[in-house]
Amino acid sequence: MQVTSNYVQGGRVGSLQAWDAANRIYAVTVDFAGNSIAPGTGTSYWREAQFRLGLRPGLPAAGEAVRRRPP
Repeated sequence: MQVTSNYVQGGRVGSLQAWDAANRIYAVTVDFAGNSIAPGTGTSYWREAQFRLGLRPGLPAAGEAVRRRPP
């Protein structure tokens, strides 16, 4: 898997990390360190990050090579 970011307001999008690999739970950290962030109505303190998870080029998207874990 790969993580790509299209738009990040003053932050950094990290790589995909295993949170609980046994249960196939993963996380991506979005770091806005050094930025003032606060709730409210003023957009001065809002931050946005857009990122996409996808397969690396050359990996199969379906078929025998991709096996899903039973529910």
